[in-house]
Amino acid sequence: MVRKPEYYGIRIKERRNLINYLDEFLDDNDTWFSLKSKNRVQSEFHITVGHKNDASRLGAAWYWLGENLDAEYVGSQLTNGKLANLSDHCDVTLVRAVVFDRKLVTVEVKMGQMYERNTTGGFSRQLLVLKPTVEHLHITIGTTSNAIKPFQLNVLLRELHSRYGKAPQEGEYQLKSGSAEVIRLGRKLNKQQLFILFSSR
Repeated sequence: MVRKPEYYGIRIKERRNLINYLDEFLDDNDTWFSLKSKNRVQSEFHITVGHKNDASRLGAAWYWLGENLDAEYVGSQLTNGKLANLSDHCDVTLVRAVVFDRKLVTVEVKMGQMYERNTTGGFSRQLLVLKPTVEHLHITIGTTSNAIKPFQLNVLLRELHSRYGKAPQEGEYQLKSGSAEVIRLGRKLNKQQLFILFSSR
């Protein structure tokens, strides 16, 4: 049985460094304090580049990811578990932190240069430019409750951008339910590794 991809992602390897970096901007933010004090910061950070739920709506883009990241071959070589780390890596820029009051904290990102890691551990630049199926690329930093589901973050980001544009400036914005505080960032994370999560056999 051929394994099917559940989603494609980019793993953020500098978890502690990212938390410390956000501390510089969010030290006096109540929602951020709540996440940290209640141990609600995610244990690992990643960016979802494409999810199987997007396949029916964005079939061509989903197919493109599978073809260009060799999903069929990678899945056929996976012997244990569901997660396959790829030789592909990508530079990631942290664009802005968004705090949805009393709900969650996220960081919107932009993908940059792609690389392939070779057998000696070195990197070579790729011409490949990833085409995500996710509308607003982001890292979920943490939620204040288990009741807040991942799809709700996408809904909130969609509302923020539909009301205030593609690149909202630093400040506070009113939404239908609560508010969003936008904080401009700008740090670049070099050579973050791509992965594919597959379905069970």
